[in-house]
Amino acid sequence: MSLNPSDYGRTLGVHGYEPVPTPDPMASEELLKLTSWFPTGAELYFSDPQQLAAQLSILTDQILSLTENCTPVDETLEADIEIAKEKIKTSEERLKLQVDDMKRKIVMEQERAALFKQKVQLYESMKTQNEDKVSDDLDSMVAELYSSCVDSRPNNLSTIEKLACVEYQMSLLLDEIESIPEDTLKKLRHIQNKEKRSRLREEKQRLEMEKKKEMKERCSRRSLSEAKKITGRQLKPRSFLVKQPIQVTEKTSVRPKEDLHAYLFEEDSD
Repeated sequence: MSLNPSDYGRTLGVHGYEPVPTPDPMASEELLKLTSWFPTGAELYFSDPQQLAAQLSILTDQILSLTENCTPVDETLEADIEIAKEKIKTSEERLKLQVDDMKRKIVMEQERAALFKQKVQLYESMKTQNEDKVSDDLDSMVAELYSSCVDSRPNNLSTIEKLACVEYQMSLLLDEIESIPEDTLKKLRHIQNKEKRSRLREEKQRLEMEKKKEMKERCSRRSLSEAKKITGRQLKPRSFLVKQPIQVTEKTSVRPKEDLHAYLFEEDSD
């Protein structure tokens, strides 16, 4: 890059710097001595020290301009960094609160899960006990049914086997019932219904008699029970009304005939 002296003056004038004084020949000789250390085949970028001084002035001006332009950018960047830090801090606090809330909810859910687990265990234990009780009741009922329908002698049959025997016995009875003629079956049903009605009537009469007997006993206890004596102070009225004396007026008793006679004579005298 080569600059003539006129361009160098214009460039310096534009940026407000004074022109650099012309270097002396001694400096040029020193520069040539310094360049002698470089390899022999190297090409010099600046052939004139004045060009180097002009280029240094241009670079200095650019550096100052960039520094002036970077100052507001740095301030804006610092402000943006502070705002970003505040936002990050706020978001961290919010996230911390959310994490604490989630931890608290997790603890509550764990407590609820433990409570539900206890309830399930209690329910399972009660269910097992109830199932055992129901199973024992069913075994006793099946044993009673087997003894009344099939065989009353003691045996070592299981509950399922007893149910199978009862079912077989019931099927035999159904076959026998189906083999009975229709007229005979109607008569048997009529007799059965009649016996059922008579049993219901007897039960109703028995209940009525028990009710009447209970009523009689209640009435007899009530009649024999002593009257309750009223204990405590006797209640009296707060004030007594004063009786007014009756005024008696004395009246002369006149006979009706004498009154009539006096009335007639009084009219005649008038």
